[in-house]
Amino acid sequence: MAEFDPPESVVLAMVTFLAASERVTEIAAGHPPPTKVAAGEARVTDEQRHDLATARADEQRAARELRYHEWWASLEPEHRVEADMYVRRLAQDRMRQS
Repeated sequence: MAEFDPPESVVLAMVTFLAASERVTEIAAGHPPPTKVAAGEARVTDEQRHDLATARADEQRAARELRYHEWWASLEPEHRVEADMYVRRLAQDRMRQS
């Protein structure tokens, strides 16, 4: 197992990404089921569409900030998935503590 020492900026970027992903999930869960929308029994409001689009854009920005951090390029390619899991655990621990 490789050892990793990610910079604080990578951990914070992962925290931001995970929080943005949770927000997308939360907003989407508030939408009516697609089967009800297709059947004409419910509809997604313009406000719901806007909120979800905004949350998805935030999530994509956070993903780019995280994935294009120079630290990833310093890792051997075969260790990047393991490093991602390690950084994810650090970020999740940080989120639980706050």
